[in-house]
Amino acid sequence: MTKTVYFRKLGRPSAHRQSLLRSLVTSLVKHENIQTTWAKAKEAQKHAEHLITMAKKASPKNNRRDLAQGMVFEHKSTLNKVFEVLLPRYNQRRCGYTRVLRMPPRYGDNAPQAILEWVDGSKDTRFHMTAKAVGVALAHKRPLHPMTRVNMEKVLMFRKNGKQEFDQLVEKAKEEESTRLQEEYKSEKEIEEKPWKRGDRVPLPKYV
Repeated sequence: MTKTVYFRKLGRPSAHRQSLLRSLVTSLVKHENIQTTWAKAKEAQKHAEHLITMAKKASPKNNRRDLAQGMVFEHKSTLNKVFEVLLPRYNQRRCGYTRVLRMPPRYGDNAPQAILEWVDGSKDTRFHMTAKAVGVALAHKRPLHPMTRVNMEKVLMFRKNGKQEFDQLVEKAKEEESTRLQEEYKSEKEIEEKPWKRGDRVPLPKYV
């Protein structure tokens, strides 16, 4: 009979596991994103989502803030950021405050790696990568991929002043890609026009 697994034990006893997750959530609050193994990221994601939900329900009439202290270390600085920065950011969201992105396996033991980050934060990977994809497409004068359009809607839906930040990143990515294309064309032109002799080494393009 198949046994339902409600959480990952992470190869640790209960007290050590809880301490590990508190440490990961504390680092996530402080640094906006963290890189760890896939299993740890998925477990820490549950605790981070619960932390924001608990902060939303906190009031002077209940003890939710006291319960939130049990989910993180460095209570004063961490909870101050949760209530003063993260809570206003996710006021319009009902859920989905974090995102887990897969990374290449770790060198050495080949463990699956992942990035755990706050959605709409200063280090939102999808926001920056989508802006770069749009900038590159504009530099090449080609239409946007349908998935890029979907990602644009997602990253701009709840982000405050997101359109302005997004346009700035798109313009920067467009300029960088245009410069790269010019350097590539110039390098190829020099290679074509140079009088080559046997034994000459072909120079690497400047954009590499």
